Amino acid sequence: MHKSLSKTIAVTALFATVLFGLSNTARADALDKIKADGKIRVSIDPAAPPYSVLDETGKFIGSEVDVAQKLAKDWNLELEVVPTAAANRIPYLLSGKTDIVISTLSITDERKKVIDFSKPYSAIQIVVGARKDDGLSKIEELVGKQVAVTRGSTTDTEITKAALPGTNIVRFEDDSTSITARETICPGSS
Repeated sequence: MHKSLSKTIAVTALFATVLFGLSNTARADALDKIKADGKIRVSIDPAAPPYSVLDETGKFIGSEVDVAQKLAKDWNLELEVVPTAAANRIPYLLSGKTDIVISTLSITDERKKVIDFSKPYSAIQIVVGARKDDGLSKIEELVGKQVAVTRGSTTDTEITKAALPGTNIVRFEDDSTSITARETICPGSS
């Protein structure tokens, strides 16, 4: 596989109570506002198992939800989970719809221009998966094939950069749909 596809991508909890380039005073004001409101609005993608999902009762569960609950408890705040998707995590934050994002979110130079990140707490690897009998092992072998990615994700960016002309990149709005899309774009896969 192409080097950029096999590199490990840092996935972070984005504790961005602070927006792009704000001074320390503005950062303190943002935290003061959150505390004055008595609640913290946290963007979480409910379609990113095992980090976050909706259970059968419609309740948010997963490690990112656990982090959000712990943060709210530590700060003595009510937690409001705001469902998000890969493509709107940062826009929700920048528009003030949420106070922070706790999500699988790679640190990139472009993102660092507009938001602050916490320290990475885990890592994942970007890979392309296919049916075993397809025998794919090189990026060149994706030409003429459909490749499912989550719109606005680092996977979308990296696959788009690495793919050769003739590779059909199919974008979906969330990780769960991208993962389950294999039945739509690759019938008979398991």
